Amino acid sequence: MNEHKEPLDRDSQKPHDPVNSNQPSSSWYSRFFGWVKPHKRKIAAAFGMISIVIIGLGTYFAMHLDEAPLPHGYRVMGIDAGGLQPAEVMVRMNEHIATFEGMTVQFVPDRTDQRLEPLTEQTFTLKELGFTFGNEEAVNQLQQWEEGNIAHKWKLGRELAEESLDIETSFHVDQMTAAVRKSFGTTIDRKPKNAQAQYITPFKVKYEQEVDGWELDEDKLEQSLIQLVTKLKSHPDVRQPMTVRMPLVTIPADVTVKTLKTRKPDALLGEYTTVIANRGEGHAHNVRASAKALHGVVVSPNHQIRYSDIVKKTEEQYGLMIAPVIENGRMVDGIGGGICQTSTTMYNAGLLAGMGVVERNSHSLPVPYVPLGRDATYSTGGPDLVMSNETSGDIVWTTQVEGDRLKVQVYGQQLPGITYDVITEQRTSPVLKISNQITDKIAPEQSRIIVDSYRIKKRNGVVVYKERLPQSTYKLHQEENVEEKERY
Repeated sequence: MNEHKEPLDRDSQKPHDPVNSNQPSSSWYSRFFGWVKPHKRKIAAAFGMISIVIIGLGTYFAMHLDEAPLPHGYRVMGIDAGGLQPAEVMVRMNEHIATFEGMTVQFVPDRTDQRLEPLTEQTFTLKELGFTFGNEEAVNQLQQWEEGNIAHKWKLGRELAEESLDIETSFHVDQMTAAVRKSFGTTIDRKPKNAQAQYITPFKVKYEQEVDGWELDEDKLEQSLIQLVTKLKSHPDVRQPMTVRMPLVTIPADVTVKTLKTRKPDALLGEYTTVIANRGEGHAHNVRASAKALHGVVVSPNHQIRYSDIVKKTEEQYGLMIAPVIENGRMVDGIGGGICQTSTTMYNAGLLAGMGVVERNSHSLPVPYVPLGRDATYSTGGPDLVMSNETSGDIVWTTQVEGDRLKVQVYGQQLPGITYDVITEQRTSPVLKISNQITDKIAPEQSRIIVDSYRIKKRNGVVVYKERLPQSTYKLHQEENVEEKERY
């Protein structure tokens, strides 16, 4: 039996491929790409616009982040800097600094004394007293913020949000001390004044009271000003001017009236008299004038008397006249002849009073008013007579000129039982007899005489010490040159 078969379509006659599971479904894939193809230009334009927007937004945010204000929570010198630009903060910081540096201080005395009243007549700014204010770390942070990029500001902002910087202070102490000393001078640096004793007579004294001095205590003033500024930081609205006590250190006088009273003389320690040589009016005037200059001179314990000072006083107050002097081994006229008689008399009185001999020189020729070895010459710029007070009391010199006699006395505090003698020993012979007339050919058989002198200290008449005094050498030949002009 023949079966009837329908004719097959050609495609239906082809064998079917198995379905590929990885291939997208032809439905949406085809539709998407079918839609893209006719809209390619529009899509490209859209992407371009989006890119422009993104770039613009990026530029906008970059520009504004570069000018971003400081983070909230950041404080500098009491200023809330959050939300401000660095330049604004710097302006406020400088205003704060100017306010602090311009604050004024007035000093007040630390004691009651009218001489310290000038302290209150002037004020000083803290800047004038050497104070400077600021905060270098804050300045660096503000500069970094202003110059930093976005990434740097992002990182720095987190750090500054928790930062609080106080105002810092520098103090230049040398500037402070220079300022107050320049303004007040001796008001704050005053030297003490010692008590004075005016001897009307060796036993009658008028005293002038001592006055203590003072000087600036720099360390205490420095501490006071630093404490003041420290308090000022927490209370900047204090009343102006602020007051500070000027600390002074008292400097007591070295010599008080009480001390002087313990040094008052109680006895005549030694005296010596010489006969004034008859060598004319000038010689007599010079002896009297130098004696007046010596009268009343007081030598304190451990101090010296220099005859050169007596001569200077004589010239200034009384003047000197022309009289015989020794020059080049000869007697010639010169200014001041005769003052060596006063120095010689003074020397001998000082020896008997127990004064120390610092410097003494003999004349080049013998003199007629004392034994050999007992004279003391003086020459301007040359030999001098210097004696020292080695006692615990004042030494008071007095002089008297009566007729042709000059007496020098030394008053001081007597040591019980102590007396002094002076002896001389001449090495050459014969012993010369000295007169008021010295000729060119005195002792022609000798060229010089050497004399050793000693001071003998006795206690209740018993010798306890023998002191060698400066040696004396007398040149007797006129050809021997003597460079100094001795006043004779």
